Amino acid sequence: MLSSNWAISVASIEPGRIRRSELEAMIRGAGGRICNVINSKVDYLVVTDAAMQRNTQAVRKAREKFNIPMVLPGFVTEFLATGAAPDPRAFSPAPPVIACVEG
Repeated sequence: MLSSNWAISVASIEPGRIRRSELEAMIRGAGGRICNVINSKVDYLVVTDAAMQRNTQAVRKAREKFNIPMVLPGFVTEFLATGAAPDPRAFSPAPPVIACVEG
């Protein structure tokens, strides 16, 4: 069970994978809270590699302003399956690719 003190925000989820609404329902069902705004009360931001590559506003805000750990959806499913928080580093998304063009 997730601690009721845990607040999780879910960024965009890739089509064909678990739906955002399903993931949010799983989190709420386990006692976690869903935050629709990225702020200092968020414990984890659930993202996809695609969201990281697009460098979405949620990703930038979580990383640059609040230093919130970002995890893949598997973090939540693993947590719920085992009842213990896995190491978030094992579920870290790929960092965004930043291109530098010299001219």
